[in-house]
Amino acid sequence: MNTNSSITNSEWLSRASQQLSSQHIDSARLDGLLMLEHVLKQPRINLIARSDIRLTKANFVTLEHMLNRRLKGEPMAYIIGQKQFYGRNYFVNKSALIPRPESETIIELAKLIKLENKSAADIGCGCGCLGISLKLEIPALSVDLIDTSTKALGLAKKNAESLGAKVTLIKSDLLKHLIRPYGLLLVNLPYLPASADSENLRFEPKLALFSGRDGLDTYRSFWQQVYALNQQPPYILCESLETQHSVLTQLAKSSGYSLAKTSGLIQLFQII
Repeated sequence: MNTNSSITNSEWLSRASQQLSSQHIDSARLDGLLMLEHVLKQPRINLIARSDIRLTKANFVTLEHMLNRRLKGEPMAYIIGQKQFYGRNYFVNKSALIPRPESETIIELAKLIKLENKSAADIGCGCGCLGISLKLEIPALSVDLIDTSTKALGLAKKNAESLGAKVTLIKSDLLKHLIRPYGLLLVNLPYLPASADSENLRFEPKLALFSGRDGLDTYRSFWQQVYALNQQPPYILCESLETQHSVLTQLAKSSGYSLAKTSGLIQLFQII
C-alpha cells in the first residue's frame, strides 16, 4: 500500500472516486466525502471549499483501509459506524440491520395515532432507531426496545444513551417476555424470502433479513403470539414487501386485527 502522506484531501477524493466508480458504485464521490468527514472530523462544506488539506500518514492509512472495504461492497454505514434515521445519527454495526429511510414512515404513522395506553414497544429493535425515534418525537410515551440479540440490545442501549432517550431494553424472542400491555407495537421483522438476491445485503445479519420460503415465517410466529396475549395492543405497525401485504393482512385478521392504513411498505393494523 502506498503510504505517501503528502497527498491532499482533494487529491485523495479524486483518486478514491475514480476507483469507486470503476466498481460501478453510483455514490462514489459522496462515499469519498463521507470517509474524509469521518477521518478528518471536518464538515463536508469545509472539505469541498478547501482542496489543500494535507493528510497525515495516519489519516491516509485509515482512509485507504476504509476505501478498500467500500471497494469490496461493504455498506458505508458499517464503514463509518453510523447512519442517519429520522434526522438523527445512530451508531450501527454488523449486529443489526442498517436503518432504511422507508422505515421512517412507521414513525410518521405512529405520530398520528391517539393512544389511550401511552406505551409502545419496538419488536426486533436492532439498533433501536424506531423505538428511540418515537420516544424522542413523543416524550410522553413509555417505550420498550425488544430484541432476541444481546449484541443488538447493546447497540440500542448505546444509541439511546447517545441521543438522550429514556427507554427500557428487554431481551425476548418476539413477545414471549413482555413485561406489560402496550398501546402500540412497532414491528420490522425479517421479511425477505430465502430465494431473494442477497448480494447487496451480504454484510448484514441474515437472521434479521430472511424468514423462510415466502419471507413471512417470523411474522406468522409474531401474529400467533399476538393472538395469545391476554391484553392485545390496540395498534400494530408492520413493515414488509408490498407483495406480502395481502398475506400479512390475513395473518392480522386471524389474530383479531383489521387493516387501517397502508403507506409504502408500512401497514397499520387496528384491533377489531
